[in-house]
Amino acid sequence: MNFQLKECIFCKTRKPMGYFNKNKRPDLSWAWCKQCEKKYSYYDVKGDEKYIVSFSGGKDSTAMLLRLIEEKKPIDAIIYYDCGSFEWPQMATHIKKVEKNIGREIIKIKHQKDFYELATEIQFMNKEINGWPTMMMRWCTMIKINMIRQALRPYRPWVQYIGFSSDEQDRVLKASLSGSNVTKVKFFKNRFPLVEWGMTEKDCLKYCLDRGYTWDGLYEHFSRVSCWCCPLQNQTDLSKLCQYYPDMWKRLKAWNSNMPKPFKNDPDIFNKIEKRAYSSETSGLTSFSTGGRP
Repeated sequence: MNFQLKECIFCKTRKPMGYFNKNKRPDLSWAWCKQCEKKYSYYDVKGDEKYIVSFSGGKDSTAMLLRLIEEKKPIDAIIYYDCGSFEWPQMATHIKKVEKNIGREIIKIKHQKDFYELATEIQFMNKEINGWPTMMMRWCTMIKINMIRQALRPYRPWVQYIGFSSDEQDRVLKASLSGSNVTKVKFFKNRFPLVEWGMTEKDCLKYCLDRGYTWDGLYEHFSRVSCWCCPLQNQTDLSKLCQYYPDMWKRLKAWNSNMPKPFKNDPDIFNKIEKRAYSSETSGLTSFSTGGRP
């Protein structure tokens, strides 16, 4: 047994390398031990579980789906939540391309009202407008999670494939605990194929690009390709939105005029971003091509 010690990200106990599965990449700076792997992430398959792919359409979940299919892993459904007008227009094209290439339907879940409508209309119960999501009130995320949970109910019990990469320790830990025995929920478990394969975010992007998936160049500029108008994104990405996608930028400014509070809760945010974007036109904004979240 290899007596070099490594700390388990779950139980925080330092254990010899022999307590970690070799195929789970214990050579990385973090890993989980065999005991915690059994407790938190996996369980004995009884034969009646359904295997669900949680698909966001970004580089990580796309790479995960493609490799699962290439390795002939069981997949009973592929679930994608459509955020409507908050989504990048290029995402719809990407999803159609994925469906055509894999020969399978991606199940699309969507609220009966568009996210922009939900953000600007007066809510019946509290008689207030949702407005832009904030770190303390991510109403869009709550809607998304609840609707996905409803859609998954017919598949109980299920194993959910989640596309967190091997360099997203905090997200893996949080999702593992939410699908573990700690919650006393017995009808689902989370698995992280990208972690099992040791695929980083950079690996996932290259994997997709090598197979012809480009998102029409979005990853050349942005660190993520989820909601283009998300107020929680950093100012670097907002500057790139302003510089490379002026029509979307104009739409964002127009939408902001109908919100109860300004974007990022900053009345001067658009002036700040425009100044930053235009001053960067000569020096150039650093492009994104090999990393970042999905």
